[in-house]
Amino acid sequence: MHPSADELKILLDLAMRGDLRSIAERTQKLQEQSEELQPFATRLYQLAKGFKGKQILEFLQKYSEAL
Repeated sequence: MHPSADELKILLDLAMRGDLRSIAERTQKLQEQSEELQPFATRLYQLAKGFKGKQILEFLQKYSEAL
């Protein structure tokens, strides 16, 4: 399960700007919103905390292409 198209756009925009702090904050909110989003949000949070900007972009692009 992944977040809405609008949320993915926001996350992609943040990733392109390198705003890892905002990505981490948004993923925490996603985890609180839905139990189904926890695997997605947890993985994204781990990447953000590890300063893995390129991997975050690849991860998000994979989900956005599926839309």
